[in-house]
Amino acid sequence: MLSRFEHDGSRAVLATAWQCRGLNSPNDVVVAADGAIYFTDPHYGRAGPPHGIARPRCLDFQGVFRVVPGEEPELLADDFRAPNGLAFSPDGSLLYVVDTLRMHVRVFAVQPGGGITGGRVLFAQQEAELDLAEILAWIDEHGTPAHGLPDGLKMDEADNVWVTGTEGIWVVSPGGERLGIVATPEHAANLVFGGPDGRTLYVCATHSVYRMPTLVRGA
Repeated sequence: MLSRFEHDGSRAVLATAWQCRGLNSPNDVVVAADGAIYFTDPHYGRAGPPHGIARPRCLDFQGVFRVVPGEEPELLADDFRAPNGLAFSPDGSLLYVVDTLRMHVRVFAVQPGGGITGGRVLFAQQEAELDLAEILAWIDEHGTPAHGLPDGLKMDEADNVWVTGTEGIWVVSPGGERLGIVATPEHAANLVFGGPDGRTLYVCATHSVYRMPTLVRGA
């Protein structure tokens, strides 16, 4: 289910199904300048502990959707193994989406009507794909993945991609070049820019939340 909490504390349900079939488990959300909501829908929440409750899946794919409040969700892409974090470029013309189990980030062109085209791989953290069952088994035994995974993703004002991964936060140029890694003491899962000037990076890690100053402002 995709829902929104209003200022008065009430909750508005935005999406529960696509073509009368229940969504998997909406994971990450980003809002376009026109108010449309884009979200990823992996099946983590249906795969069992530690992420959710094991139950049948209604969709035979894991996709990226767009929804305008009050309307039915629109399927934008269905060729992911595990769609996760997503973010728009500063000008809104590109949409970046993480595919966690494939260990890469893809980039799409946003069309005037809100659809997306393309989907080339911008960069990969490693070439081999991962197996979700093995990851869940490791988490169940050890409490944390054996290595960091691409998960949360944000953009900075210079169009660079900041994404969690092996060793910490990867910083990647618009051309797909790895500019560096911000090492974190624990495996990072998500991140966001904040602070009065947008130059503070907040990171959600395995057991902690970290903050650090940056030289660049978030998008």
